[in-house]
Amino acid sequence: MSGVLGPAFAALDDVVVQTRMPAPPLLLADRVTGIDADAGVLAVPEPAPATGTLWTETDVRADSGTSTRPGGCRPG
Repeated sequence: MSGVLGPAFAALDDVVVQTRMPAPPLLLADRVTGIDADAGVLAVPEPAPATGTLWTETDVRADSGTSTRPGGCRPG
């Protein structure tokens, strides 16, 4: 974990199970392209909830459930 996110995340390097993005057909994003948030802050009710923004991209392929083929969902 720290190899990707930096030394602040070294405590997570030995954690066996990490949160992962879902696999198809539940895949809602293929990659994270940006994060705007304060590191190490959890969303707690007091004194004010933490906020942040996460940007993602999704590849729409011919075989994905979001295709424009008959029966598929249109992207957007």
